[in-house]
Amino acid sequence: MKLNPLDGSSRDEPPSTLYGVLVTFRRPEALRGTLHTLAEQTRRLDQLFVVDNEPLDANLRVVEEYRETGLGASYLPMDENVGPAGGYAAGIAASLEHVDGHQSWIVLVDDDDPPWNDSILEEMERFANDTKQRDPETGAVGCGGSRFDLRTGKAVRLLDEDLAGPVRVHAIGNNMWPFYDPDALAGIGSFDPRLFFGFEELDLGLRLGKAGYHLYCNGPLRLASRGRTGRLGLEVRPRWRGGRPAWRRYYSTRNLIWILRRRDSVFAAAWLTLTVGIGKPLAGVITLVPDGREHARLSFQACRDGWAGRLGRRVEPPQQYDAKVATHR
Repeated sequence: MKLNPLDGSSRDEPPSTLYGVLVTFRRPEALRGTLHTLAEQTRRLDQLFVVDNEPLDANLRVVEEYRETGLGASYLPMDENVGPAGGYAAGIAASLEHVDGHQSWIVLVDDDDPPWNDSILEEMERFANDTKQRDPETGAVGCGGSRFDLRTGKAVRLLDEDLAGPVRVHAIGNNMWPFYDPDALAGIGSFDPRLFFGFEELDLGLRLGKAGYHLYCNGPLRLASRGRTGRLGLEVRPRWRGGRPAWRRYYSTRNLIWILRRRDSVFAAAWLTLTVGIGKPLAGVITLVPDGREHARLSFQACRDGWAGRLGRRVEPPQQYDAKVATHR
């Protein structure tokens, strides 16, 4: 794959090389906005790989517009919709082909969640390099992250008072500007494409941890983010009040059951099956919740597939993911 010219502006040689991976699906306007903000960063990506899960001429034109500014970008059209898990895996594989041994990071980007300021990449690069220098076993860092209790099968919210510096976490959301060490991903593999959608970050984080790598959250940036969104002072992780579409509930339930079983957390997987997979859907049918029967059908299927290890794209998502639902993890 021939790379496009990198940014030709005059600046000191950066302390590391940043390879960006962005996955998109039928959102050319959102993609255009995100690429525009990436081009305005004080520290721009050295090379960006845009993975298109349903190739559109409009998306290709947006990437070409980005390249016309002098920034490096490659367009990777997929033959079929492989979801975020498969898309990021493809982009990471392309990135690893170009890592040259110099200190590098693979940065994941959401197509509809642009940077909230013009220095996030610069701040995160500094944090990543400093953390790697202090802890050579650093496998990934992000501006957010979560801990996970395998005994209960639930994420554990980081307390505000703990966000004073680097904080060890088990997983970093794809919308939290994760910086992954290419050597770590080359050693254990990246995202599992079979997960398709949901909890792929948790699976990767747990595998990195099992291999001896450490993941860190940038505490001050996370605290600032909570301040912007009005989530300071909460004791537990806030729930998403908009409800989950049936297709997304299927993948989240199936994948989490499978991940828990792989980690020998059979009790947590069984409890998740009884409560989330069976109990809540049945309650929805009894109380005549709209589309309750469809939710129940897919939830029961998710439980069967999770325990049997039947992964892959088994339920079709809508033609365009709901941005607010798809990015809330």
